[in-house]
Amino acid sequence: MPVKRRVGQIVRINLYNGYFAYGYEINHGDVAVLDIITSDRMSTVDIVKHSRLFTVSIFDIRFAKWKKISYVDLEVSQRKRPDKFIQDPIDLSLQIMDDEGEARSATFEEVQGLERVTVWDNHHVEQRIRDHFANKTNIIVEIQRPKPLDAPHYSARTSYDASPGAIKQIDLKDGTYVYARELQNTFFAVYDSRTERVKPPEDVTELPVLFTVSASLSARLGWKSVDFVPLQDGEHPLPIRYLRFDSKPTDVWIFPDPYDPDFRKSKGTVEEAKGLEPAIMWDNYQVENRIRAYYQGKPWDLEIV
Repeated sequence: MPVKRRVGQIVRINLYNGYFAYGYEINHGDVAVLDIITSDRMSTVDIVKHSRLFTVSIFDIRFAKWKKISYVDLEVSQRKRPDKFIQDPIDLSLQIMDDEGEARSATFEEVQGLERVTVWDNHHVEQRIRDHFANKTNIIVEIQRPKPLDAPHYSARTSYDASPGAIKQIDLKDGTYVYARELQNTFFAVYDSRTERVKPPEDVTELPVLFTVSASLSARLGWKSVDFVPLQDGEHPLPIRYLRFDSKPTDVWIFPDPYDPDFRKSKGTVEEAKGLEPAIMWDNYQVENRIRAYYQGKPWDLEIV
């Protein structure tokens, strides 16, 4: 059955933590999520008084999971969709798409702060709202940020020979470098090693690990190999990871074995996922942004809420 959607529909978004958020449909696909959460019911008049928190497109089948509570005749300004950006996966060129669907070329600076042209799942929107009001970093927002035009990017056809134990140099583009070590199965341990030296510290493998993540082909090829220290048995255990697949606190998969080529998983809960890394493959610029945030005193808080 097709999902009926109507401009001006107001939805109540259950955050599954005792609170609700609200939004309204602006153009048969995009939903304006409002800057309010409450444990109490709100009138339509009070709901639409609140400003937008963000505006994103939602899959029809996912939009259907939110409770439709009312309808309002929107003013022209309330129907307007903010500009979004598009990035070509091959040459990394950028465009801005306006409310009318017209696109124009754009610079990297022009698209900062814009939403990417993509469609969201309901549970990702809910996590973004919870993260905002908990003052936490939202991983989906970070993943969707524009990629720098000079960042390395490679197709799936590019070959790469894994070299567990290789020390990689991560250039932060500010005259400093951080060093990481290649592990098994696409994982890297990123060391607390920021330095102006173009060579890694002699004791780099004894330094604290900031985080361990699975890295994309672009990262593996784009980061320069500068040394090699053989891995010892039991050194750098790979992380157990989680993936949230829907809204309820029990809608969580746990991936206990990072070596499993079939990615076998088990049902888990939000509580069991606390402190785990999300089960995603990180691109090079995402890892670099996470490192920069750490050294700016703003470490990403990726804990599931």
